Amino acid sequence: MANENNELDILFIHTPKFNDRLQPLGEMTFINIIPSGVFALADFLEKNGVRAGILHSGVEWILRGRFDPVEYIEKHRPRVVAFSLHWHHQSYDVIEIAQKIRERFPDIVIILGGLTASYFAGEILREYPFIDYIISGDSEIPLLDLMGHILKGEGSISGIPNLYRREENKVIPPVSRYITSPDLFNSLVYHNYDLLIDGDFYRLHMGIPAIWAKGRDFDFQKRELDPITNVYFPVTGKGCLHICTWCGKEKRHSSLRREPSVVASAIKKAEEKGFGSLYFAHNTCPGSDDYYIEVFERLRKLNVNMFAYFESWVLPSERFIKDFARTFQDGVIALSPDAGAEDLRRLNKGLFYSNKRFFETMDLLEKYNVETDIFLSFGMPGENEDKFRETRRFIEKCRKNYNNVGEICLFGLELEPGSPWFDDPEKYGIITGRKKFADFYKAHAPGGRGSFASSGYYIPGYFHDEKKCRDVDSFERAMGELKSGIGWFEDERHLTTEDTEDTEFKNEKQT
Repeated sequence: MANENNELDILFIHTPKFNDRLQPLGEMTFINIIPSGVFALADFLEKNGVRAGILHSGVEWILRGRFDPVEYIEKHRPRVVAFSLHWHHQSYDVIEIAQKIRERFPDIVIILGGLTASYFAGEILREYPFIDYIISGDSEIPLLDLMGHILKGEGSISGIPNLYRREENKVIPPVSRYITSPDLFNSLVYHNYDLLIDGDFYRLHMGIPAIWAKGRDFDFQKRELDPITNVYFPVTGKGCLHICTWCGKEKRHSSLRREPSVVASAIKKAEEKGFGSLYFAHNTCPGSDDYYIEVFERLRKLNVNMFAYFESWVLPSERFIKDFARTFQDGVIALSPDAGAEDLRRLNKGLFYSNKRFFETMDLLEKYNVETDIFLSFGMPGENEDKFRETRRFIEKCRKNYNNVGEICLFGLELEPGSPWFDDPEKYGIITGRKKFADFYKAHAPGGRGSFASSGYYIPGYFHDEKKCRDVDSFERAMGELKSGIGWFEDERHLTTEDTEDTEFKNEKQT
């Protein structure tokens, strides 16, 4: 790691949710993947003379059986500590670690960024005085300007865009909005894992799914979770203009895309650094086939030989499927119809397509022998137990008729900050007690309700039996019974009783 034994100007900390659980695994950590933007920000600052490093608190906990931020702060003496509070599941752990750092090092400046921090920026600064700044949205130039001000007294802090700050105990919102320019976006480096403490361990062992089962050895993680590891996430774009009822995201007026040549070159460099897998997760526009086909063509010319997992938010064309199969000898395309009932899909999903079109696409994927994962959801606005049974029949049809289907994953929806139904629950027919950041902090605290399978809401009238839907507790129990037999882990039935017992994590240094 660059600067591993030296002082830093800024230390980025990614912390997962440490106290989570999911049956049949039991206790686990969740949100173990560092947002790609953290790597880009650290590399961007380094190139501009700011000494930067990245720390994954979950990795340090796995390797050493504990995590104490104080020892890392004492070793590297950063002037600034920046936390990625992207997913709401991190809310409790980020706040607790930040407070511990402030109590021990009162002069360190603490900054938050990420989707959840951005959405609740005003509330967080009002309620947690040890948080000094929050950068909302795109952060490259705002963070560089802020570092210049903190380290050298350069510029006026009042003019920094996207920056929430305090002045005389009053929260001051940003004076202007900054959006990453296309030229800067194309120049950013998202694969500099040299800046991450214990980066090789992270690269080789953290992957998708982004969980780590506590008290289990490496063989268990590999056997039961079968994660995609050694994985590079190619950043092809940012921003999605489509609106799904349950999706919380930054409100952008336009999306941004990296040049295909830049994407292909970055993938090749990642392969040379030892990455063996790719995970594409930005395909927001119908008609985007030409873009990715150009990326694939460039990858073939560069002789890239990696496994590829492609989340296709839209239905891919035959041209795309054929070219994907030609480029990646080992690859998976994932489709997300979300609901088996077309009327639910039309109501909730920004990118609607019919069941007829979905199964025509499945025919093409089978024709070109492309393994396909299918993702569905339940507990969405407008759904009831009869509509859910349509989703079960949809799953049965996929499994019965297609030999190329890999995993079929059925997830209960969670209430996401910034999503349409979070902003207006009454409009979407849900009842929730999660209305502000403090509610998410409480939900994800030890003993809170925010487990992996917790929805945070309920839908009155979902069940014919009204007793099954009196509150969040009864709704979640009934939904679990309704979903029974359609697990996330296809092989969950072969887990032994010993495997599924709750275990207290023991301090085992694993090598």
